[in-house]
Amino acid sequence: MRIVQMGSGEPRDLVLCYLVGPHMDAALRDALGPAPCVVAYATGKPADSLDAVIAAVRDRLHLPAIGRIVLAGYSLGCSGVRSRLLEKAQANGAVAALVLVDGTHASKPPVAWQIDVWRDAFARARQGELLVVATHTQQSYVEQLRSPETPFLSTATVLRQATEWPLDAAGPVDAPAVRNDGQLWIYSYASKAIDAEAHILQQREVLPRVLRQHIRPWLEGPGADPTRPADPPVGADALEQAEHASTSGQPGPSPVVRQILRLGSRGDDVVAWQRIIGVDQDGIFGGVTERLTRQWQKRHGLGADGIVGPLTWSAAEARSGEGLPPREVPKQATPLSEAELSAVLEHSHELVFQENPSRARLACAWAHVAIENGRGQKVWNYNLGNITGFGQWPGQYYVIRVAERVQRNPDVWKQVDMRFRAHAEALDGAADYWRLMGKHYQPALARFDAGDAAGAAFELSRLRYYTAHADTYARNMSSLYRSFPG
Repeated sequence: MRIVQMGSGEPRDLVLCYLVGPHMDAALRDALGPAPCVVAYATGKPADSLDAVIAAVRDRLHLPAIGRIVLAGYSLGCSGVRSRLLEKAQANGAVAALVLVDGTHASKPPVAWQIDVWRDAFARARQGELLVVATHTQQSYVEQLRSPETPFLSTATVLRQATEWPLDAAGPVDAPAVRNDGQLWIYSYASKAIDAEAHILQQREVLPRVLRQHIRPWLEGPGADPTRPADPPVGADALEQAEHASTSGQPGPSPVVRQILRLGSRGDDVVAWQRIIGVDQDGIFGGVTERLTRQWQKRHGLGADGIVGPLTWSAAEARSGEGLPPREVPKQATPLSEAELSAVLEHSHELVFQENPSRARLACAWAHVAIENGRGQKVWNYNLGNITGFGQWPGQYYVIRVAERVQRNPDVWKQVDMRFRAHAEALDGAADYWRLMGKHYQPALARFDAGDAAGAAFELSRLRYYTAHADTYARNMSSLYRSFPG
């Protein structure tokens, strides 16, 4: 047993990891933050009981009590987690979360108790009593091992039996297939040409990611419920909060600090400048941005050197209040009922793709736009998906001014005018949504077709449709998918 970090606070939360070597210590600390005590074993099934571990940690750190306990295992280390769950340990009542990374193997044929342990834990997670996150690759080769090796059931097979989910869909390491029910999360990853490569990635990349996305949010919140991680706002709620912050003075924007931009510059200020000159906002000050900068400077009577310095910034900010540009229209509320939202998505899909959408595709799209527009009650100018109107968008747009933090400690905020596409009718807005999805978000549409709402949310995050917390977005989208009114 080794102590990766001592943590802080009382009672001290404990994360106990099995089959995680010292080479992962820095990644564990980075993923979990400074709050919990983190203990790890380099072996998968150590003999130490949970009560013995608690006693040792309390003695070494001089702690009066241990708070919530997370049991995390990788590969054979999940058997260590299973052993702890089977103990009649006094500390078992404090176990609040399980992280099972490409483990949960069982004998072939399985012994009933090996499956029942996970089936019971998963049932508790579905009821909100426990947080359980499990991952797997498709390592079915282990079921075909020949003497003198002993075959055993792969993680995928065990999880299928314990969850009664098919778990056939799988994705790469940055976009797995996801199934979710209550506080049970299963992430399915494709194997590599050599199964061991995919398995190694599960420890090196997936374990820290799962700890960061699922475990850290509630560990850092004092008194938070471990089965309900704190959810930051997403979609319409996030936009509304940012807009409110820009006008309420909470937090009040500090004087904006602008950097001098030239060829090769990168960052948020480049995005802001690209927005002013009407070029795609990739945050990179390249040749096209430089050329259009010279043109803008020449039009406004400045020295056309292609460098955005104090004079150019001042000229741009002085012109920001000169009235509406020709294509800008007022922001107008255009709410839709949930049924109307479903109907217009279905009709517009037929117009764009010349076929009716499957129920799974329609339900996922409905869940997606319902996040973005508050289930139809926060629709503006029939823009169903909060689609921005920068770059090459030729149509009308409306503007929402939001507060954006550009620096921490001390906080520095700036006002940002965001353009959103405006439409005259709901059908136009819905058709625009489908065209955008078909052109730029095909991988997400594939998840729509599979009825994988959470997986679609992670694809949309990977493709930068939104910038909110992907785990929260996926949880909300899965919940909305299940409540689809169609």
